Amino acid sequence: MKAPLNRLFVQVVKLHIQQSRDIFGSLGLSRGQPPVLLFLGEEDGQTQSALSEKVQIRPASLSAILQRMEQAKLVERRSHHTDHRAVQVYLTDLGRKRHQAVQKALGELEQIMFADFAESERSEFRRFLERIKGNLEKM
Repeated sequence: MKAPLNRLFVQVVKLHIQQSRDIFGSLGLSRGQPPVLLFLGEEDGQTQSALSEKVQIRPASLSAILQRMEQAKLVERRSHHTDHRAVQVYLTDLGRKRHQAVQKALGELEQIMFADFAESERSEFRRFLERIKGNLEKM
C-alpha cells in the first residue's frame, strides 16, 4: 500500500530542511539568516519592516537575526535617508559573498533533488506546487 501523499510530502520537506540546514551550517549561517541574505541579494537596502514581511517573520525575530548578522559582519543597518524612523538593511562585502555561496549551494541541492527529472517533469512539478500553494492560501 502506498503512503498517503501528505506523509510523503512531509518526509520530502523534512529532508529538504535538514539538507538545507547542513549546507547553511557549513557556510557559518544560522537559522533565519539565509532567507535574509537571499532577499537582500535581490534588493539591497530594504527597510527592516519590508524585509520582515518578505521573510515572513515577526519584526522582533528579524531584529535578533539582523543583530547576529551585524556581529558576523554580513549586514549593516542604516537610518533611512528621508524617514529617520525607518532602518534600511544592506549587505556588506562578506554578506554578498555569503549570498553567492547560498545561491550556489541551493542550486546544487536543486540539481541533486531533480537529477533524474526531465525538464518537462520539473515544469509540471512546479505547476503542481504552485497549485498546492494556492489551495492552501485559500484556507
